[in-house]
Amino acid sequence: MKKLVKGLLSLAAIGAFSLSSMTAYAGEWKVDASNGEYWYQNDDGSYTKNDWQQIDGKWYHFDENGYRQKGWWDFPTVHTYTSFDQVVTDIYDESYYLDMETGEMVINKNWEGGCLRSDGILACDEIYINENGEVSYWRNMYSGKAVPAANMDENGNYAASLGWKAQMLREWYNRLSPFGEYGSFSMDYQLPANWAEECPAPLMTAAVDYMCFTAWGGADVVNWTDSWSVDENNVIHIKADYFEYQR
Repeated sequence: MKKLVKGLLSLAAIGAFSLSSMTAYAGEWKVDASNGEYWYQNDDGSYTKNDWQQIDGKWYHFDENGYRQKGWWDFPTVHTYTSFDQVVTDIYDESYYLDMETGEMVINKNWEGGCLRSDGILACDEIYINENGEVSYWRNMYSGKAVPAANMDENGNYAASLGWKAQMLREWYNRLSPFGEYGSFSMDYQLPANWAEECPAPLMTAAVDYMCFTAWGGADVVNWTDSWSVDENNVIHIKADYFEYQR
C-alpha cells in the first residue's frame, strides 16, 4: 500500500527545497504572451527551472520551462533523521499544494483527515472503521494538525462529522471482501459539487487506500491495487483488485 504517512521516523525532516539554504533573488514577474503563463526573472536575467524559489517571503515551484506551477504536485523531498546513531538521508515524493490563483505554496491548512503542515508537506491521518461501521481518524502525530482535545478520546482518536465522506467510506468498506476472498470490487457514489474542497484528491486516495488495507487484513495483504476517478457529474468511480493473501 502506498501510504501517505511515510515520514514516521523523520521528526527532523528537512524539505528538499532546503528552505534555509535557498537564495531569494530580487527580480520581477513576467508573463509569456503566447500562453499566459507566469515566470520570474531574477536581477541577473536568470530564471528558476524544476525547482523551488522564495519570492517576497513566499515559496513557488517552477516547471522544466520555468513557468510557475499551480495545484497539487508531488515533488522529491529530502528527509534527514537519526537511526541507531547514524544520520540517514532519504529522498521520496511528498505532496504539496500551490495556490490555484497565485501559485504560492500553501501551508497550515486543515481538513478532516489530513493537513498541509508548516513546511507545506501534506500529512494524512490514518482512517479506521469499527464493528458498528463508524468511521474515525487516528491523529497523525507528525502531521502538525491541531485537533481540539474535546474531540478526542483518551487514545487520541477523534470521530469526525464527515457526512457524505463517512457514508461513502462505509459503503466502500462493505463492498470489499474479507481477507482470503479474491476478486475485483467497484462502487459508484454521488459526491457533492464541492467534494474537492472538503476532501482534496490526495486525501481521497488515502481514504480509499486505508479502507482496502483495513478490510483485507492490514499488513499481511499483498498484491492488490486500487484506483478512483470522478466524472463530470461528480460521481466517483472506485475500483480495487485483490489477488493474493499471505498467511
